[in-house]
Amino acid sequence: MEVHYFENTARSIARAWRLSDGAELGGLLVTPKDGEARRFVVSPRSEDPDVILMQSFDDGNLWVVHSRSGWDLKLPWRPLSLDAELAELCYNFGTPEQPVLAFGCPTGLHVMKTRGSSEVSVLGEKVRVPTGEGSGSSLIWAEHVQKTDNEIASRIRVWSFGGDEVRNLGELPGEVCALAATREHVAGVWSRDGADSRFCLSHMANPEIFRIGRDDGRLELGPRLADGAVRVGSLRTNGRFSALIAEFPTGQATIGSEATRILLLRHSDGKMRQFVAPAGFTLGRSTIAIDEEHLYFTRWSSKPRDHRFDRLFRYRLDSFDEIGEPYEAPGS
Repeated sequence: MEVHYFENTARSIARAWRLSDGAELGGLLVTPKDGEARRFVVSPRSEDPDVILMQSFDDGNLWVVHSRSGWDLKLPWRPLSLDAELAELCYNFGTPEQPVLAFGCPTGLHVMKTRGSSEVSVLGEKVRVPTGEGSGSSLIWAEHVQKTDNEIASRIRVWSFGGDEVRNLGELPGEVCALAATREHVAGVWSRDGADSRFCLSHMANPEIFRIGRDDGRLELGPRLADGAVRVGSLRTNGRFSALIAEFPTGQATIGSEATRILLLRHSDGKMRQFVAPAGFTLGRSTIAIDEEHLYFTRWSSKPRDHRFDRLFRYRLDSFDEIGEPYEAPGS
């Protein structure tokens, strides 16, 4: 996804591209009525065409959703049951095949289900939902359930477009703070010790990777990412491989001085590779994507007063053992 701003005007155009062959999926021209330059925040959430554009207004947010069925406009919305601070914690995502827009909030999963409508309903329990993912015509999300005063569990749930049933995929002790899905599997990052992270916005303690089957609910626990605190950003999966952005405290950086790196996991054997930016560049603003054959991620300049985009990297997954650097997970 890319956004272009026209010089000396308030207009902009957003264009969605498919990485595998460079095909343009669609474009949206924005011309604010009042002439004020309002910049869109672009949030691609899946390897499939699934783009959500947000524009802030005083009375909420204007949402434009792109799916395989085209563009859909959602009117300004703000969860009125939440105060301003909690509303800022809502995490938005959608589905590639349907114009469904979801908001994971401290009060549950708020969903706009219908094309052309901004009516909101709540799916599942009215508990905090820190992360979710769209896959095909389904929404998949994690609910943090307070079991006791000192015990939290994460329930993985799924809802399919057009249905009423919310189905349980599984439950893990602790806090799930990242999810990614395919039609067969759901991958995630969790901390059995608890994130203590203000709605998963900070570092997780001793985070681990898991994978769960969507049909049989079979849970596979993967490697622990680190002994200690790690902040996990975007997570992407194709079922066989999973990639994520991991921010380590500076003292834990093992290669170079860059604390943010891309980690790539092969689920079949639990082996991992890592990608670290050289001096003068950063992965802290990276976008990552993964398809059946490649891993993609962006790199940015970290020079003073120069934080421009540098380049897009693409690595073949069948060359897993030769790309990046080895990453030795604790206990491996």
